[in-house]
Amino acid sequence: MRMKQLFEPAWRSKDEVKALRAVGKMIDRKKLTQVAKEAEHWKVRKAAVEKLTDQDTLIYILKKDENQEVSLAAVEKLTNQTELIHLAKNAENKWIRLAAVESLTDQATLADVAENDNEGEIRLEAVKRIADPALLAYMAKNNEDKKVRRAAVRKLTDQLLLADVVKNDVDGEVRLEAVKNLSGQLLLADVAKTDKVPNVCKAALERLVDPDVLADVARNAPCPDIRETAVWKLADPEALACIARNEDNCYVRRAAVSNITDPVLLADIARNDSVSYVREAAVENLIDPDILAGVARNDNDWKVRWVAIENLADPDVLAGIAQNDEHWCVRKAAVRKLADPSLLERIARNDNVFYVRAAAVDNFTNRELLADMAKNDHEPYVRAAAVRKLADPELLTDIIKNDSDLDVRKEAISNLADQELLALIAKTDDNWELREAAVRNLSGRMILAHIARNDSKWEVRAVAARKLVDPTALVDMAKTDTHWEVRMAAVDNLVDPASLANIAKTDSRWEVRAAAVRKLVDPAVPALIAKTDNCWEVRKAAVESLLDREALKDVAEKYFSALLLSNEWNTDTQQAVEILTDIAKKHPGFLKERWKQCRTKQFRADMHIIPFPSYPFDD
Repeated sequence: MRMKQLFEPAWRSKDEVKALRAVGKMIDRKKLTQVAKEAEHWKVRKAAVEKLTDQDTLIYILKKDENQEVSLAAVEKLTNQTELIHLAKNAENKWIRLAAVESLTDQATLADVAENDNEGEIRLEAVKRIADPALLAYMAKNNEDKKVRRAAVRKLTDQLLLADVVKNDVDGEVRLEAVKNLSGQLLLADVAKTDKVPNVCKAALERLVDPDVLADVARNAPCPDIRETAVWKLADPEALACIARNEDNCYVRRAAVSNITDPVLLADIARNDSVSYVREAAVENLIDPDILAGVARNDNDWKVRWVAIENLADPDVLAGIAQNDEHWCVRKAAVRKLADPSLLERIARNDNVFYVRAAAVDNFTNRELLADMAKNDHEPYVRAAAVRKLADPELLTDIIKNDSDLDVRKEAISNLADQELLALIAKTDDNWELREAAVRNLSGRMILAHIARNDSKWEVRAVAARKLVDPTALVDMAKTDTHWEVRMAAVDNLVDPASLANIAKTDSRWEVRAAAVRKLVDPAVPALIAKTDNCWEVRKAAVESLLDREALKDVAEKYFSALLLSNEWNTDTQQAVEILTDIAKKHPGFLKERWKQCRTKQFRADMHIIPFPSYPFDD
């Protein structure tokens, strides 16, 4: 027995890998045929079949081999159309039928399969392979499956036939495919005006280029949305003017007005249209200062007046509106365009809406007045606007100590440059938000390290950590702080590879581990974490940081093995596939062959995924 085994060919080996290696070296057709018929392992038989071309042998294997993967490999090598026709029409296994259809050229059989197969995927594949215009026309008009009709219509070019489908098919998606291949402008216009499915109407409209036909649709389509879309495509001044004057729907009128440049017509619409939305569009295109001034003073809608102000430059008109308009938004818009300091001061002191007063404060530079308003205005919003323009440290210190509003005090701290005072606030103030604001302006390394270690609020410690450069303090915080966001802030500034590696392996929060992993250069730690961390976000971060080809290959092998052992599509398989996708974007070459194992029809069937997700390394 041992002697017999000694002289047995390698392809008969119990070791599947050894047998596959032997088949990979074979070129002799007779030996390959013997292996395809007799090998114990189905993968070995399949490997042999993939190297065969003899049609009789392939047909024999198809009939005799009970393994689906071997049978599929044989079908994919078949060129015998008679046998392919038989399989496409009669094979019980749907994957065999599909593989046969993929190699079929006989048009009548393809049409028969497209009409009668009980699997939608196979019917669609058959239609894709039909080239005969007459058969496609029949499929497009008569097949009961709307997906088959749609696939057939996609390949049609005959305008009369497409017109027939557009007019008569009951399914909107089929009509949509037909519209995409139509070129007749009148027919497209008719579809745009009459089809009951909005997407079909819009697709027809997108293919319209004839200005007269577009104008007809813009005036006469029953659906206002279609009329509006047509108007946006119009360039004919006369047609636009007609629609702007006569259209009942305000949205269609506005679309027309937006494309009009005639100043006389725009002025008429700006003064007289009954809908403010349309008047706004006219005012946006106006440049005549007298007309703009009249609209800004007199229109009964504040939004129209506001739009007019945006195009105005006359300081006298703006001054009158800034003081007298009844709506604060209009006054504010006018104030933002003023430069007269005395007028701005008057408005800053007297307007009854603090937004307007703050806008005035933003435009003047009188330091005394700014100081007065920063200390005495009754509205915090105005005081804050004034504080933003101040730099006097004594005044800012006074406001920080005495203002009743937290936001005003924070604005004052943001403008403060005195490092001693900032340090005092950062260390001693009772309000953590003020301490945080002070830390943002601090630059001293020692004080930042002190606050980063000792402040009672993690928000303050985190801000300090982000400004730290001291490696010892950063390592200490990254490893010991009780709040994960502070540790992560420290990690963001950390450069010590040993500390980063330790944190990437041991921190209790995945966010911190992921942040550390992304900063590692040595591939050894990310490669380990990519395979072992209990959180997939960290594993994914490790893969993203890896550049070493061999390390990536090793990680990919782990996830491919897990994927091939899965028997269902779940969170774990989804995550594995996402990680493999990230690896493929860096090194697609070495994944291509392994991926083919996951693309087999059997695997897709077992995983209940048809089609299996597509990735960058697919053919």
